[in-house]
Amino acid sequence: MGNFASLVHFLPEFAVTATILLLVVVHVAGKNKQSAVPALLSLAGVGAALLLSAIQPASESMPLFEGMVALDGFSVFFKVLTALVTVIVIFMSMESAELSGRSQAEYYIFLLSVLLGMFLLTASTDIVML
Repeated sequence: MGNFASLVHFLPEFAVTATILLLVVVHVAGKNKQSAVPALLSLAGVGAALLLSAIQPASESMPLFEGMVALDGFSVFFKVLTALVTVIVIFMSMESAELSGRSQAEYYIFLLSVLLGMFLLTASTDIVML
């Protein structure tokens, strides 16, 4: 499958990337650094990625991006699993006393960056992707 045709199957990663970029903009432009907006945006972005991962067809293995990434049942399962764990971590972090009084957007940017890395790790088939 060609690179442009592979983009359709890469939507969960795009959702996480767009959420990271949106969190950066909110962090830079936002005046109230202790608001709950970054946590809610993170939940929305991870929820969108979770939904997009769950509806991906995983019946057969499909190579994407000239064989660098595979879309199969294994990668879809672990994308859904890591997204669910990230949702749990976000809910636990919202009530954390350690984050109160600090800028929380950077924490959620880092957390979603780790999620994006895990998405790429579970789907990689080539050592260069790792």
